[in-house]
Amino acid sequence: MLSYLWFGVVSGAFLLIATLGFALTSRVNKFLNIAHAEYMAVGALMTYYLSVEVGLNFIIAAVVSIAAVGCLGWFIGRTVFESMLARGPEILLILSVGVVYLLQGITEIVVSPGTKSYALPRLDSWKVAGVNVTPYQVAIVALAGLAFLALHLFLSRTQAGASVRAIADNRELAEIRGINVRRATRDVWIIASALAALGGVCLGMMGTLTTDLAFAQILLILAVSILAGLGSVYGVAIAAFTIGIAMDLSTLIVPSGYRTAVAFLIIIAVLLFRPQGLFGKKVRVA
Repeated sequence: MLSYLWFGVVSGAFLLIATLGFALTSRVNKFLNIAHAEYMAVGALMTYYLSVEVGLNFIIAAVVSIAAVGCLGWFIGRTVFESMLARGPEILLILSVGVVYLLQGITEIVVSPGTKSYALPRLDSWKVAGVNVTPYQVAIVALAGLAFLALHLFLSRTQAGASVRAIADNRELAEIRGINVRRATRDVWIIASALAALGGVCLGMMGTLTTDLAFAQILLILAVSILAGLGSVYGVAIAAFTIGIAMDLSTLIVPSGYRTAVAFLIIIAVLLFRPQGLFGKKVRVA
């Protein structure tokens, strides 16, 4: 039982990293960026390519990949999404799906399709209350805590973060007040994409990778984001661990192949009573 609970905490930590950037983009730019999951795939597979194929140190490869995907996310956001923001969330959603196919095609040119895994050294696990805890699992949980804390400090303690919050509340009013909307939006693209890449690296630390992993992961990212309330950055933490722990505990009763279905059952149950999600705001329709 405790082992499954610990696995759920690790899964929740991964989901937290994977969804933070998605929630930030949804809150600020008001659309569901499906390409976020492909940024995760690019970060994971670039780390694999640099560390396994090229032979770089794993940590160096991960840092380079996260930085590169942050720049990639900014470039795509600037050239593809920003010019279409006025067209509405539906058009942007379709555009983001197109970006997924484009990036996946390019990725498969560099990294051949198939199952990949990092060549990580075997480290001794620790026995804690009868549960085998690996250093890599602890690293994922620690990275999730640091990522959440860093984003919180950025949003609450910096001028750039205040600008992002102002734009999230009312973009037009922020422009009238003289806030540099383009700069703040750039920060959002970079941070969200880098967080996606970090999530991809953590996913590779947890198991194997495939070039089409984005479509499987976007379902869980959407599940966490919807449960938290679309655009609720802080609610993502509770939603991520709720879904992560519930999915892994459910394998005590149902086959592991139904883990994702359990996540959506939780969403259905919550939305029946709170259509706006756990931390979303009610919207009155005239």
